[in-house]
Amino acid sequence: MLARVPARVTAASALAMFVLLGACSNLFARTEPSHIVLAIHWGPEDYPASSLINAAVRQALASDTSVPIDYFAEYLESFTFDAGNASEALAEYIRHKYRSRRIDVVIAVADPALRFVLDHRDVLFPNVPIVYSGVAMPESAGHRPDHLTGVMRGTAYVETLALALAVHPSTEQVFIIANGMSRETDVTARSALDRSSREVRLTYLEQPSVSGVIAAVKALPPKSLVLYIWHSQNNPGSLRYADEVAPLVAEAS
Repeated sequence: MLARVPARVTAASALAMFVLLGACSNLFARTEPSHIVLAIHWGPEDYPASSLINAAVRQALASDTSVPIDYFAEYLESFTFDAGNASEALAEYIRHKYRSRRIDVVIAVADPALRFVLDHRDVLFPNVPIVYSGVAMPESAGHRPDHLTGVMRGTAYVETLALALAVHPSTEQVFIIANGMSRETDVTARSALDRSSREVRLTYLEQPSVSGVIAAVKALPPKSLVLYIWHSQNNPGSLRYADEVAPLVAEAS
């Protein structure tokens, strides 16, 4: 069963998700000296949210001292490298690294991580329960797989836009930057915004580079608003993360 909560990927939302593991302690057979929980993160180890999520997971898992647990985290990094190559490389790495250990639970952090887990489940994680945190189910998941639970993160795109329009009632156009996080997340954001806003015209800025986004923002007409959600690049250079682009957009606007 997937529950939906209105939260971003923060330490608090991560902790709320992973407390579920404590409630599902029957997943762990107590016949082994220790159990392995493996988290698959979409982003790299130095992604701002990664350390917060890992700390929250460890805190939740340590709350029941009667269940010895080893926690490991691996990183897909498919928005930094070619997604297919990153997926195959991580799958091969996990296959070798954990070949002598039994993984008891897999945590998939974000939609591409869940896609990776499901794509390689038969080989790497057969019959292993999955705990998922994300915005939307990947299309490749098809029907809901067995032994899958978690927390769907809520989004505040619609509420943010409504507040912005209330503060700026003379707005005639809204330009939205929501590009490249993942196909499922992009579609979810656009669908919610398109359904909710009939007062003004919405235009999506789809420039693939940061420089293109900044140039487009600087050229916007009067009585416009910019709603920045995220911007990801295939070749990020020195700007690796979406939150590093936001200040540049604000300055340009």
